[in-house]
Amino acid sequence: MPAIVATCEDPVVDGRPFVLMEAIHGDRVEQAIDAGGNPLQLASSAVEVLRRFQAVPCEITGIGNEDPMPPLGEVARWTWLMDRAPSELTGQAPRLAQMLIERPPVPRAPVLVHGDYHFGNMLFDHGRVAAVVDWEIAQLGQPLTLYKYAAIFGYNLMLHRRGKRPDPSYEQRTDTIMGFIEQGIGALA
Repeated sequence: MPAIVATCEDPVVDGRPFVLMEAIHGDRVEQAIDAGGNPLQLASSAVEVLRRFQAVPCEITGIGNEDPMPPLGEVARWTWLMDRAPSELTGQAPRLAQMLIERPPVPRAPVLVHGDYHFGNMLFDHGRVAAVVDWEIAQLGQPLTLYKYAAIFGYNLMLHRRGKRPDPSYEQRTDTIMGFIEQGIGALA
């Protein structure tokens, strides 16, 4: 991730605290592909970076003294996003959430979780991830849940549809959102 140059707890930018990070040379995924980047190589690099994040010992992540999020806390956290996703895609999400509450999966060792890990939050240079940005919802927690990623994708689709974060690629992920929810229900049924 880019190095932090300065931080300010005072609400000076849109009434919020801010973090100033160094500039990183890199292209958005669309630019990297347009410049001849191999999509498979870009995706492989993103997976490798994710593996490296999850291998960082919790005590040196920079998250601070935050306790890892337990599985039930994960359900509550991501329900907030799921409730804002397009309802025509998330109709079965409450069922999956209830199943997760009633029969929580055995927790894995907590890892560094970006919280919004997708190509739109990456910069690429020479076919590899040069930086990952947008860390404001990072946490120590469970590495992967279908419910979490359905919520994240659905929330980002809502932001796109409302014009707050235009990214038409989320319209292509509607089946993925429903599929994550269905797979989660199937795994717990």
